[in-house]
Amino acid sequence: MPFVRIALVAVLALWGTDLQAQRQGVWVSGGVGFGFARARCEVCINNRDGGLSGYARFGGTVSPSFLLGVEGNGWRHTQEDLDFELGAISAVGFWYPSPTGTPWFLKGGFGLVAYRIDDNDPDEDNITARSFGGQFGAGYDLQVGAFSFTPYLTFVGSLFANLESGNERLADVSLTLIQIGLGLTFH
Repeated sequence: MPFVRIALVAVLALWGTDLQAQRQGVWVSGGVGFGFARARCEVCINNRDGGLSGYARFGGTVSPSFLLGVEGNGWRHTQEDLDFELGAISAVGFWYPSPTGTPWFLKGGFGLVAYRIDDNDPDEDNITARSFGGQFGAGYDLQVGAFSFTPYLTFVGSLFANLESGNERLADVSLTLIQIGLGLTFH
């Protein structure tokens, strides 16, 4: 019964929310979920492994339909004493097709994508890759007062990177990350 009351209060709060008024000024958001990452190359395993994933972002509102910000994405997976990590830092833009109606958005961005394999041996070099890449995604803001719950889907990718170990170039590699999760945004 308490769940029904909480759901009813949330629906009433959402019903009375002026979405255009909420999308103004500075905002900050963070989210966690699950991600699937892959480093694809000649010497790579080429699996799409699942692991903990998340994002953090902040920015400002250009108009009720368009927001600009900076976003950091991360993913981590451990397998057989190896730590696999993929991350990105990007400039992003968010477009709300209906500024006063449905609170769904599309996003796109461009920035730096990095990948690392760490075997936790201080005598061995990590395997790394860095490159410029892009991202796109979608989400939905479930507004409750000054914040919103934001289910999201994001794709981060880079086509041209060098996989390296120390100063040795191993192969050309493409990096991809697919994230799905739930964020919390403060307006």
